[in-house]
Amino acid sequence: MKSDTEKSSYAAPALEKGLDILELLARQQGPLTKNMIAERLGRNINEIFRMLACLQERGYLYVDSAGGIQLTLRMWQMAHAYPPQERLRAQAFPVMQTLSEQTSQSCHLVVPEEGKLYVLAKQDSPSKMGFSVRVGAEVDIFESTSGWLLLALASTSIKQSLWHRPPINPAQKLEIENELVNIRSNARVVRESMQVKGITNISFPICNDQGEAFAVLTMPFMDAYQSNMKETGLPLEDTIEACRKAANVIQNALGFNGN
Repeated sequence: MKSDTEKSSYAAPALEKGLDILELLARQQGPLTKNMIAERLGRNINEIFRMLACLQERGYLYVDSAGGIQLTLRMWQMAHAYPPQERLRAQAFPVMQTLSEQTSQSCHLVVPEEGKLYVLAKQDSPSKMGFSVRVGAEVDIFESTSGWLLLALASTSIKQSLWHRPPINPAQKLEIENELVNIRSNARVVRESMQVKGITNISFPICNDQGEAFAVLTMPFMDAYQSNMKETGLPLEDTIEACRKAANVIQNALGFNGN
């Protein structure tokens, strides 16, 4: 629950109490009584009584015969009414489109799924030249900046699934683990492509509020002679900054501040 100093000047006390109740119950393994909820939220029963009644009437709470209160599946149903990957794609696409127009480069979004990495969305370069990857293509975990970034910053469960998917020799694993130390501190990867000559891959994470990456925005940057810079967009350093800002916009649009 937020302190008074953290609350917005546009605070809605009734809504905040309802959200506090939902967030509290979401962390519980079993039901709580009204008294227990009031105590854990630092409120008296009179303050939350109407909130509990409203949430029960709307189908968010179930009250058992012993007075125990717990969440129903309504919130789960709401979350799955708009699949997370579709929401990510919808929020990212206009940002990626703007980024490509600004830089005259292509970009794509990579997500982990069952120990593999896939391209969820892409935006082609508006320039007459460009390099892009196919939507749905599987991305090599250990030979891509997207893979390295997720190995460094994803949740423990995602990192474990990525490490165990393809075979990797001990020397290569040690080399990657050494790189991950710098990646964690920089929260980005910028390096020559390990698969295509002449490409510099720029990758930034999309993170949740715990700072765990669940997607990566990557741009395969193609450099150009200065005389062609107008056609090909921004120089490398400016492109890196544009990618960083775009990743932050996507992250914020999803409701995450990250760390």
